[in-house]
Amino acid sequence: MKSRILDERVTVLQSMSLGSPVLDELRAGQEVVLGKVTTKDGSDWVQVTLDSGVKGFLPGQTSVHVIQVAALRQAAVDVREGPTPRSAVVGKRAKGA
Repeated sequence: MKSRILDERVTVLQSMSLGSPVLDELRAGQEVVLGKVTTKDGSDWVQVTLDSGVKGFLPGQTSVHVIQVAALRQAAVDVREGPTPRSAVVGKRAKGA
């Protein structure tokens, strides 16, 4: 699943060990594809695929935001300041936008 890194800096490792070779260092905002979560020696690890196609592992405690795609079914919607219908409208989105 496509995700965005939230941690300021995180190291991508070659294998599920803090002592394994470093493949890359990611910064907050970078997008990656997350794979399977595995527990090894009591620690969680997440397989990650970088834009270059290289696969490695992130420590399980890495903070990420899963990127979700949504589609409107109606012609347009109001974007509100808060989660209630009474919240101020701060914008509009049209179908296909």
